[in-house]
Amino acid sequence: MTAEGFINYFYTHEKQAIYNKQFIITGYGRVGKRLAHALHHLGAKVVISVRSEHQLFEAKSYGYDIETLDNVLDKQKSKSAYLINTIPSKWLENTQASLFKQVFDLASNPGCLLDPEENIPPNYALATSLPGMYFPQDAGLLIAQSVQNHLAFLKGEKSSVEGS
Repeated sequence: MTAEGFINYFYTHEKQAIYNKQFIITGYGRVGKRLAHALHHLGAKVVISVRSEHQLFEAKSYGYDIETLDNVLDKQKSKSAYLINTIPSKWLENTQASLFKQVFDLASNPGCLLDPEENIPPNYALATSLPGMYFPQDAGLLIAQSVQNHLAFLKGEKSSVEGS
């Protein structure tokens, strides 16, 4: 639902189509993968940028362009790409945000910006609650299901430990 929420957020705030735009997604976990898939199918050029070689090659095998996280900033010259951060740690200097058309931070706290909160760049958007913002009922149901599944898993795990 985060990928769907981002698409809605992009349309609402940028008032542009996704088709033919370049998106650099930092992080290739659950959210990064779903987001890459959705954007690619809407006609975007998707670049996956991570530190992990394994994740780089996995992204490459799905047909995405790849770039190491260390090099992605050096290669930004034209300010034409959108950056979507899904890494829940501080790694981006606030001044580096100006290398991108817009920076969308979808990661959990603390977000990706290194510098103090009073220096937030104007092209930075912290959008951490997208599913709840656009799909509150569905997001609530999904959270409830996840909690129930986790409790059932723990209960099964506890039972098997007690039986040993």
